[in-house]
Amino acid sequence: MEELFRLKIGSKRQVTVPQRLLSLLNLVEGDEIQVTVENGQIESTQAYKSVPTALLSEEIISKIKAREKLLVEGKGIDLENALEKISTRA
Repeated sequence: MEELFRLKIGSKRQVTVPQRLLSLLNLVEGDEIQVTVENGQIESTQAYKSVPTALLSEEIISKIKAREKLLVEGKGIDLENALEKISTRA
């Protein structure tokens, strides 16, 4: 079901996010929302969960950095292939 949200920009350029939107995105204080703008219009948004790196091993951090490098180089995996990989693991 599609839902519509209007966010008001406050005097200090802060935006208050309605609790319902936070719940739908499973976000809490400290998490982030990435906004992509193209031609003066919001093209897309993406919710990000914050994970303290102190909780991750050096091996996992190294793997994350390697994948980030591939994404920056435009060598990321598309959604179809990612879903295929996930389904073969189950």
